[in-house]
Amino acid sequence: MKVGDYVGWAYHEKELDPAEEFPAGIILEEKQDHRAEWGEKYTEFLILQHNGELSWEFGSDLVVIHESR
Repeated sequence: MKVGDYVGWAYHEKELDPAEEFPAGIILEEKQDHRAEWGEKYTEFLILQHNGELSWEFGSDLVVIHESR
């Protein structure tokens, strides 16, 4: 995932096609969580949601619906 990608919240109970995921919004920014220094990957993404709100979400909760160029 990278800035500009359109993402959705992953549905963890069963495998779905990414297009069937729940839309979250567009990634505006990304930052590494402090645990990344211990070799764990905890990236947070700033999401602009469809309702205009901003929220920080962990990458493990998101899937890419449409990649930016």
